[in-house]
Amino acid sequence: MAGYQYRGGSRSAAQQATSLSDDAVDLARGEEADFTAAHDERHEQDVSAERAVSRALSLAATIADEGSVGLTKWQIKSRIEDYREQSDRTFDRMLNRDKRLLGQLGFVVTDAARLGRAPQDVEEDPDGAVSSGRQDHRYVIDHRRQGLPPMRITAAEALALDRAQLAWTGTGAQRSIRRAVGALTDAGRLDAADAESADGELPAAGLEALVGRRPGEYRLGVGGDADLEHLETLVRLPDRAPVTFDYTARGRQRPARRTVVPFGWGMRGRWYLVGHDLARDGVRVFRLDRIHGAVEPAEASALDGEDAERLSRLRGDLEAGVVDACAVTTEQLADLGPVEAGETVELELTGSAAAVHRPLAVPGSVEELDDGAVRLTLETTLHDSVVADLAVRLPEVRRADGPRLVGKIRSHLQAVSTAHEEHRDTAVGRLKRLADRGESSTSSRWQISRAMEVLPFLHAGGGAPVSQVLDRTGISVEALHQLLVTVEQTGSYDAAEYADFVTVRPTIPLTRRGFVEEIVEPDVTLSLEMPAGRSAETLGRPLGLSAGGALSLLIALEGLIASDAPEDVGLQEPARALREKVQGLAPAEVVESASAARISWARTDPYEHQAALRTAIRDEHAVRLDYEKSDGARTVREVEPVDLVHDVGRTYLRAWCRSSRGERYFLLSRLLGLELLPCSPIGAEAAAVAATTATRPRVPHRAGDPTAVLRFSPPAAGAAEEHAPLRHRVDDDGARTVEISYRSDAWLTDLGLRLAGDVVVLRPADVAAEIRRRAAEGLDRLDGDVAR
Repeated sequence: MAGYQYRGGSRSAAQQATSLSDDAVDLARGEEADFTAAHDERHEQDVSAERAVSRALSLAATIADEGSVGLTKWQIKSRIEDYREQSDRTFDRMLNRDKRLLGQLGFVVTDAARLGRAPQDVEEDPDGAVSSGRQDHRYVIDHRRQGLPPMRITAAEALALDRAQLAWTGTGAQRSIRRAVGALTDAGRLDAADAESADGELPAAGLEALVGRRPGEYRLGVGGDADLEHLETLVRLPDRAPVTFDYTARGRQRPARRTVVPFGWGMRGRWYLVGHDLARDGVRVFRLDRIHGAVEPAEASALDGEDAERLSRLRGDLEAGVVDACAVTTEQLADLGPVEAGETVELELTGSAAAVHRPLAVPGSVEELDDGAVRLTLETTLHDSVVADLAVRLPEVRRADGPRLVGKIRSHLQAVSTAHEEHRDTAVGRLKRLADRGESSTSSRWQISRAMEVLPFLHAGGGAPVSQVLDRTGISVEALHQLLVTVEQTGSYDAAEYADFVTVRPTIPLTRRGFVEEIVEPDVTLSLEMPAGRSAETLGRPLGLSAGGALSLLIALEGLIASDAPEDVGLQEPARALREKVQGLAPAEVVESASAARISWARTDPYEHQAALRTAIRDEHAVRLDYEKSDGARTVREVEPVDLVHDVGRTYLRAWCRSSRGERYFLLSRLLGLELLPCSPIGAEAAAVAATTATRPRVPHRAGDPTAVLRFSPPAAGAAEEHAPLRHRVDDDGARTVEISYRSDAWLTDLGLRLAGDVVVLRPADVAAEIRRRAAEGLDRLDGDVAR
């Protein structure tokens, strides 16, 4: 047993109290108080337990230890110290809050109607049976149903899990998946025999060494938190139940209310919902990031007569098999076309446009002109990124012979011109600072969920160094310190009001300085002594998968299975096996929806540099880049490549830059030329970067950078997050106005020209004027001698 407490006395005094008389107990408590006072004079305590967290966990442990008999709420109040001190009304409120917190995190607290007596009359026999009395509810936690059941995860499946969680990098979903990955791969669940056969021998560091292997290529853009919120809503709805939401189609400036019967959903670079639009009486495809606000159930009784009739007819067709929702979903997503369609064009180019496209020309088609320009034939895509790039570089395009491509460039520039003219005099108005969307580390829910990562991790493995605990949970040193202090106040209380506590070894100092010097810096191994009885299994078993966690994990696995990245191919069979295991743990509706999802990754490298960069990453040697910076300046630099990072519609090279002496991300669409340097190996700095996990590239804020105000149209409002806004406002029509910092006017002009009117530069006014001028000039040239 880890340690007892008696009616709120100190632990050491209470331990003595188990064998001392009442007078001796009082003496022990007094000596303990004198010692504590003297100790605090020399070392003032600056960290204390979070009582709400230890109370909720103690509630779970105390109820679990009573097995199927359970406890009445009055028994709970009389046993657990924090409840005993409260009035009945306050106790009811605290108990309901704690039960709700536990339920949100997967603790199955159920009510069982049993016979009991009023609090003052409660008597229990040694087996926990209750004598006769009035009927009362008894709370039960079945420790066998609590958390994840034991399961075996092979070494290859552990790697697939680790790779899958990267797909939601930078989102709340990733934090949920990371907890699931940790739970599924805790010590004792790894199939060591399989690991030895797959890897020669099991690494000395165990699973952490396996999942710490650097992939060399990351897919980070499976979706965002808003996408997952919409998908979770759709999963929870009854099959084919109508939903309603505000939606802004591309080219529209205001959202319209839609009522839709969902057929299915999938990802083709972005997430889409396929369904039958009742008002339009036809199948439509909706991009989830263009939905403004929440997706809500639509009550059939509230539909008008015509929509109600259409819903009734549609349900009949679905039941009769006249309409196959899955087939329609597959067909509609396929009709979006491949993520990009192609066209063969002839171009006459100068400057950077020539540098970018020369290496990609059809072999033998490049013709050098007397003035330094080039004429070439290009088998190019009509992906938005290609169209946008040529629209920005149009001053360097002398001729473009490709009617579809030219038409798309014209539409692109017309959208830029129209949007900037419409908002020429738009007032900026008041913008608010962004609040942190993540769950606060001071919230009880956050702290309980972290505690339920640390407890099973240390319990299952028999302990772990502090560095591994910090890496596993992703929390700060300060948060870990308070969590460990809080865990030590968690225990199971018996009928005599003693508590069998969790004990952390070594003893945790109660000052921040002491914790850092004695625990963190020497990287000591932390271990636990858990309470006896069923509560040890309750607190020592990883939390089960929530519906959202299971959905995001299954989607990530589907994304891994659909990936064409060379390093992902070898993990696709383990991912399929893992998918089956996770499906056995997830709610049926989540499994059905995730299995029906159609996932296809967007190509994000129109200039085909990835193959050469993969070679350099694999062979660990440097490359020379001819790179166009965000301000339009060209630079040539040598870098040591570490990873390729795919983030939604962009691909970056993550590398150690030899000239700037630091880690940098290079956007592949700005890469004008590439030369492999096989005789120049990477150094220690690049190796150190490679040992860390890639993160989503974000624009850094530097003191002194100018700021700009941008308006993102309703369809593009979700994209504002990619530009790290400082302040923002969401308008009634779903548009989003943000303030960002930026490096140069050239970069800001480029941004306004690239995004086809979905982004309008409101301030600075001179940059907005330059964008209008460039768009008008480009349209004039397309109507002149450029298009032939």
